[in-house]
Amino acid sequence: MEAPENCNGKKGQLQGEALKIGAIKSGTFLLPTKDEYKNLQDNVISKMIEDDIKTAVLGDPVVMNFGNKLYEQMGHIAHRQVYISQKMRELGKLSIKVTENNMLQLLIASFVVTGIYLSSVSLFYFETKEFKMPSLALKIGHSMKKCAQDMYFESQVKGNNEEANVADNFFKMYKIVWMVEISSKALATLEKMKYNKTQLLPLVEDVVTLSNYLKLISEKIKKSGICNQEQYVELSKMCLAEIILFNRRRS
Repeated sequence: MEAPENCNGKKGQLQGEALKIGAIKSGTFLLPTKDEYKNLQDNVISKMIEDDIKTAVLGDPVVMNFGNKLYEQMGHIAHRQVYISQKMRELGKLSIKVTENNMLQLLIASFVVTGIYLSSVSLFYFETKEFKMPSLALKIGHSMKKCAQDMYFESQVKGNNEEANVADNFFKMYKIVWMVEISSKALATLEKMKYNKTQLLPLVEDVVTLSNYLKLISEKIKKSGICNQEQYVELSKMCLAEIILFNRRRS
């Protein structure tokens, strides 16, 4: 009995993919997925690194729905698919910390517990009140808020008052507690890191050498006469470089 034509096509596609990305990874295309997640699976999930974070993402319906919403919004742009993957993996890291739970159960849990899990993922130091990865804490917070928004919308459409109340309670706690417990500390850490970041300055001798070189090239172009567009462009570049160098020296 011959296989249907579409099966042969799928088999050929998988053989081609196996040569590109490996047999095991290409085999993930055969895993059953919801029709609504098909494009997300083919273009984002299948390209993720095979690790515990990906497993957590696949096992969490809230994160999958979050990723699917992002894909509907920007998935048609190829380079944004990497961004979608990163956002899903950030939430996946949080899901791993919530043992045997998913993002829905995390939203249901008390906001204090949520903050503890997030602090663990972003490496919060209670002694100094600083995050080692402050930007990660902010990003996860925004993503969780988006998850709650999606949950609230879909629960209202389906008439699921229980989930709608969960999402609504999360919003209320987010407005009251998040600024104090997470975002303010993360932003303060970012500001401190920016303030303490060393700025490498060029040596005075190097600045003088560059300035003299720019003046020399400019004078040569002026003496030869600006006869064509190429010389005009070159002179414009030299003038712009001198202005930038002058402003940098003043600052």
